[in-house]
Amino acid sequence: MAAKSIPGATSVSRRRLALVIGIDDYENHPILKNPKNDAEKLSSLLQRIGFIIDTSSLVKTYAEIKRKILDFELSIELNDVVLFYFAGHGVQWEDQNYLMPKDFPQFPETNEADLEEIAGILEKGVLKKEMADMLKADILKKKIAGILKMKAINAQDILNTLSDRKPYVTIFLLDCCREYVLRNPDLNTRGPSSNTRNSKSAGLAAMHKAGALVAFACAPGTYVDDRPKDKNSLFMEHLIKHIETPNEDIVNILRDVIDGVMEDSNDTQIPFLSVQLRHKNIYLCEQAQVQPKVEAPISENNQSCMFGQDTQILWKFSGIGKPRVAWFFNDQPLPTNDRLQVTETDDGTSILTIRQAKLADEGVYKAKAINAFGEAEAQTALKIDCIKPVINTNLDTVLQVTKCEILTLKVIASGTPKPHVVWMRDDNELIPNDRIQVTTPTGSDDQYTLTILNVQPEDQGEYSVMISNVGGSLQSDKCKAIVSKSPMFIIKPTTQKVKQGETAVFMTTIDGYPTPTITWLLNGKLLTLKEDVEVQFDAATGQSKLSIQNVNLEQHAGSITCRVKSEYGEQEETVRLDILVAPTIIEDLPIQQEIVSGRDIALKVVGKGSPRPSAQ
Repeated sequence: MAAKSIPGATSVSRRRLALVIGIDDYENHPILKNPKNDAEKLSSLLQRIGFIIDTSSLVKTYAEIKRKILDFELSIELNDVVLFYFAGHGVQWEDQNYLMPKDFPQFPETNEADLEEIAGILEKGVLKKEMADMLKADILKKKIAGILKMKAINAQDILNTLSDRKPYVTIFLLDCCREYVLRNPDLNTRGPSSNTRNSKSAGLAAMHKAGALVAFACAPGTYVDDRPKDKNSLFMEHLIKHIETPNEDIVNILRDVIDGVMEDSNDTQIPFLSVQLRHKNIYLCEQAQVQPKVEAPISENNQSCMFGQDTQILWKFSGIGKPRVAWFFNDQPLPTNDRLQVTETDDGTSILTIRQAKLADEGVYKAKAINAFGEAEAQTALKIDCIKPVINTNLDTVLQVTKCEILTLKVIASGTPKPHVVWMRDDNELIPNDRIQVTTPTGSDDQYTLTILNVQPEDQGEYSVMISNVGGSLQSDKCKAIVSKSPMFIIKPTTQKVKQGETAVFMTTIDGYPTPTITWLLNGKLLTLKEDVEVQFDAATGQSKLSIQNVNLEQHAGSITCRVKSEYGEQEETVRLDILVAPTIIEDLPIQQEIVSGRDIALKVVGKGSPRPSAQ
């Protein structure tokens, strides 16, 4: 609603008084949720637009409310603007509206004495049997009327007394049309009579008073439910939207409220409005044409926030009503989301909340308040602070790792924002791949890990890690990784059988790092390289070959031992070299030999060969 200029005769110099009551915690009737919230919100808004507030969040009982109303009435002076608001339970009875205090008792029921009285009347024949229920209802009505007069507050009496003080205007607002609390089967059996048309009605009865404006949250004779899921009632929700509109007639404000309530309720709730005013242009929020201004000594400031932390930027603005505030970041409209949120308080403070600040949030934030008469702006330069990385647990100086196993290096480093790391070997950056893996921390963890699978000799070297963020950088200590492996046979040599004069070949494959030395022995003695002995070794493949040419039974037959040795251990394997030699006769049979008949004879032949020959 646009702000309007103030016509000639206004109430700029008039006092504005308000008594606001909200009761929710009833002792004997249904507890409500909205009234207390509604009263507190209305009090805050009225105070902000210049009303002298007599709030009564602690005033709830019959005696307390009566005392408060009397004090309020006595405070009214001639030509004051007076506003009375009540939220809670209310009821109409015999065309009169009653406001129910917290300690209002339960409504009575017919007791045994009443029933005996009715029975006695019936016995005397004064009434017929069918009239008993109506008589019972009349007895109840008298009891209820008595309790209401003694324990509830008559709304019309309040309105009359306030008006008798000769205020400039009386604004009388009731939001107490909750579910009808006088429902009773005994009462409902009796229909409307000629002089009592409200014996079964709900809600409130219409109220009127010369010089006053009266509004109910819903139409006479109807009621609305409390809204336990919402903070405020539907009527108050729309009153909040319009009550601070500057220089707007109260009648127009309430008509806007009525339109909003009807629209939101699909016409099931229609507020009541009675206007019997003697004056026009009754403004609740009356202000001169003033553009917004920043409520701070200076409209620029600097602010810092630690990276990853939450922070708030807030500016308070004043002006006509509540100026609309728009936020900008580096002169561009600021988009809001789950991380960037804007909220406003009742006193005109606009708050920008930044959650988990990022480096990209650094810049200039501007809040611009706008109303019909101009604008005001304030800005904050936000700096995102960082913490230079710190190494909490450094690398080990030396690390021994076995070839073909896994190498793991760990460093614990903190900083804000979390540092970025680069792993290096011999001052050369390591590029991650399937074998070289880098793990960075998540959450509150600060551990950075380098893992190298299937370690090879080329992985040996000095490792370090460069740690950096926008706050600075540093390098870890160097860790010398030593790759080693005890000597071992991958393929063992095997026994060879070779014909004499040919070449004997023994093959083996070994592993170990550093590369082991390999020696061959014949019958426990070191084989030296001669013309007939050759040893070959391929360090890349670990293959070794022993060749003995022109093998000789007497010289070469026996055990062959392959021995591998390094600073990390020693192993050996022994096999046989069998030299095959064809049999030869050294001493043959005699050409002729005499024998005696009947005696044994022995013939001797001496031969040699490898393996040992057999005679046939």
